[in-house]
Amino acid sequence: MKHAIMGIGLGLAAATALAAGLPTTQPGAGARMDFQLPLPGESIPPEGGGLLVQTDSSIHQVVFRWTGADKGSAEGNVQFEGFFQAQTGALKPGSWTVEAQGFDAQGRLVARRSTTFQVGAAPTPQAIGNTAVDARVMQDFYVSVDAGTKFGVGENDLRSYRSLELLPDKNRQPGPAMEPYDRILSGSATMAYQLQQGQFRLKVRGSSDLSETWGHSASPSRIGADLHWNSWAEAHLGDQYPAWNQLLMDGVRVRGVGMGLAAMDDGSPVARVDFAIGTLRPSIDPQIRTWGDAIDTIPAQFQRSFQAFRLGLGDGAPVGWNLTFIHSADRTAGVDLRLHDSLGGQTPRENLAMGTDLVTRLWKNRIEAYAGAALAITTDDTRQKSAMDSLRDAEDIPLPGFVDDLININLTTRGVERLSYGGADVGGFFWDNMAIRTGGRLLIPLGATNRLRLETRWIHVGSQFQSFARSVQESPRTGIEWSSSVALARDALLLSVSGSETNTHPALGESVPTHSIFMNLSLTPPNAPFGWYAQSGVVNGGGGEESRSESWNTSSGLFGSVRTSGAGNLHWRAGYGFFESSVGTTVSDIDTSGSAGVQSIEFTPRRFKSTVRTHSMDANLRWRPIRDLETRTGYMLASMGIPGDTTVSGQTRTHRIQGGFSFWRLSHRLETALDGSVVLRPDQQGPDATSWAQGVRVSWELAASHTVRISQRWALLAGGRQDLRFDVGWEAWL
Repeated sequence: MKHAIMGIGLGLAAATALAAGLPTTQPGAGARMDFQLPLPGESIPPEGGGLLVQTDSSIHQVVFRWTGADKGSAEGNVQFEGFFQAQTGALKPGSWTVEAQGFDAQGRLVARRSTTFQVGAAPTPQAIGNTAVDARVMQDFYVSVDAGTKFGVGENDLRSYRSLELLPDKNRQPGPAMEPYDRILSGSATMAYQLQQGQFRLKVRGSSDLSETWGHSASPSRIGADLHWNSWAEAHLGDQYPAWNQLLMDGVRVRGVGMGLAAMDDGSPVARVDFAIGTLRPSIDPQIRTWGDAIDTIPAQFQRSFQAFRLGLGDGAPVGWNLTFIHSADRTAGVDLRLHDSLGGQTPRENLAMGTDLVTRLWKNRIEAYAGAALAITTDDTRQKSAMDSLRDAEDIPLPGFVDDLININLTTRGVERLSYGGADVGGFFWDNMAIRTGGRLLIPLGATNRLRLETRWIHVGSQFQSFARSVQESPRTGIEWSSSVALARDALLLSVSGSETNTHPALGESVPTHSIFMNLSLTPPNAPFGWYAQSGVVNGGGGEESRSESWNTSSGLFGSVRTSGAGNLHWRAGYGFFESSVGTTVSDIDTSGSAGVQSIEFTPRRFKSTVRTHSMDANLRWRPIRDLETRTGYMLASMGIPGDTTVSGQTRTHRIQGGFSFWRLSHRLETALDGSVVLRPDQQGPDATSWAQGVRVSWELAASHTVRISQRWALLAGGRQDLRFDVGWEAWL
């Protein structure tokens, strides 16, 4: 478990280290980020083009970084809810890679996505022998160190924790108390080294976060090495992030070893073999934790082993096919299972999955058709008696005897229990444990600088489908999903529309029809004084009116930039948003009556609809009157309530006022910034009515590529809790 903000130093260190190719933070659960522009392999003009990603609500900031014949970066602008956009500017001809990095509200990296595109004609490399390579030698070495201390319980109110032991007499004994959370030291370090000569690449990376507490998470230290040779061989040691199959793997961290070999023909891979072996998470003992005045316990976390293998043919241009196998299992060695079970811990589980995907790209990568399928079986408790014999007796599922020694499929396996008791046929078993995605994308040029993007797919995710090698599980559903986007005026005018008609599967055997549609429109003309955006979306799900859930949201606003002097400019943004959600249920009115000692009770069903509405308004302003001074201010009002017949009940309002400034000295090498905010809740009483935060940060470039960072934060949180932090950091390119 990581404590809250490490300070501005750690956020900058993560962003800069990733520019060197270091995956310092693994994408977190629920963090979604998908490229809308450009598409993989798309060609854009030398004048540059637009970058657009769609995210979920957990991402508050997006940074784009592109590499090719040159390097560049830009911070994504929030044009509407869930979309970040930027412009590349003029680019040299050749092949380019752009990476989007998504950060949450605490400045932690939670998602990374990358794609490739072309600008004009690709450059002609130098030829050495029969191999085309670039003879230049490029080296990068990056190092960053951060340290700090904090006083206060922080946002989560967790005060302390201890390990738990089970004595021979079956009594629990708490271990020594860990350092209280209201007074802790913090520290982190990051290092990345990259060497490239021609098609030989070596990347060594490492990081450690001593402030990440001993909780149910991955190890806070990350170290790994990647070796690539002439595009046909690669090796990985330590932390690696394979993402070979969209349905089974999404780049979750694996600690172990990996290797890949490819057969090349005319510079393109025609066949490829990859494997990875390691662990998905470490083993952690049970704990006892103190939350303010409350005490709770958490069970153990089993070490989860992982093995994966992939066979691929082609590279998708024009045809690519992959077959992926994954096996992962919880290891109970060293875990006191009696104590773990007494705390209500999850049983040790095992996951066996196989997936295949096929893709073809035509018409200069403007047409893409794809299909993928995966079958995943999860054993809920590997300690139960094997039900392999029951599976062998099931119709059309012959299983050889040696399988017993490889995997543990038993009576608690998802879907298998139904077969064992004759509750489902073989087709139903596969339907519940499979995921299928098939569809296509079409990119239509609209002149030299404009284009239309269309995508539609049919998807099925069974109610029992699960893969341990994903950080975010696919939601069970079946149906059609589609999206389209139009980019005009050199990507300055963007229209995106998406929707779905699916049946969701909240439980085994259940099917709930769900409809959704979203629209986003923005105008961001380059060098214009203002732009605007609009967004709206609807989601409906359920049966009749008595069991339907509905939500509707809309927002719009203006933003712009005005130059006030030769070195000064003003950036502003203002917007309004509305959100409404409702759930329909059926309740029973009770009528009790009686006469002559006889009493009767009648139940009258009545449909009831609960609705919550939220309004929000926000505005912010950044003004740089002179080159070495910037001022910031902002205001936000949010109102939430439950509408009644004539009044709004349970209404709550929140006001947030923020401001700050930055100034630079020593030829812009020394930056000092001060920011503060106040939150007012007039509908609340006591310590929840007011909260505030204040922060100072200093960044000083002592020499070329050597920077020292100092930050301080003091906050009064909801409930009267205080939080005080100091951080200092140093980073350098050597």
